[in-house]
Amino acid sequence: MKNADLVMNTAKLIIAAGYKMKEQARQEMAEEDLGGGMFDEAVKRNKDLLTEMILEEIRTTNVLRSAQAKYRFFDEFLFHIVRNKMKIGASQTSFTVKTPLVALTANEAGRIARSFPAILMANATGEAAVDELIVTYPALRELDREYAWFRSMLVAIATEHMSKVAYGVKARA
Repeated sequence: MKNADLVMNTAKLIIAAGYKMKEQARQEMAEEDLGGGMFDEAVKRNKDLLTEMILEEIRTTNVLRSAQAKYRFFDEFLFHIVRNKMKIGASQTSFTVKTPLVALTANEAGRIARSFPAILMANATGEAAVDELIVTYPALRELDREYAWFRSMLVAIATEHMSKVAYGVKARA
């Protein structure tokens, strides 16, 4: 599969997931601490939909399928990168994951991916955000060296997030 096809399929995942939330809803969720209330069902449905879409994309895309077969955490990483959930009031980068790629667990991969929204907010471009993410985590540096498509996929996701998510647009303005 060509890099452009992979990038377009990944971008479709982001668009179809529908994780765009109005700023008022974000503020209400922050007041409720972890979400809760009227958002619970919608968030659960969206998580299930996103999980299904990512797994389907992995099954139907050779390069993603090979990455998942080699690194069992890959779907977890991709889920949190695409989901791009910023936990308001919580530090997303208060941990360090220095584990090498071969020993990385799904939990650690999820933690790395959950640091992505804060990195996106701190950078002006998707490419700069992806560079920072990859430089920060040794396991991602190894993935970047191993898979030629990895960085371009993350840049496409980052660019999409930066253009669509309200808090990112406001923070950069």
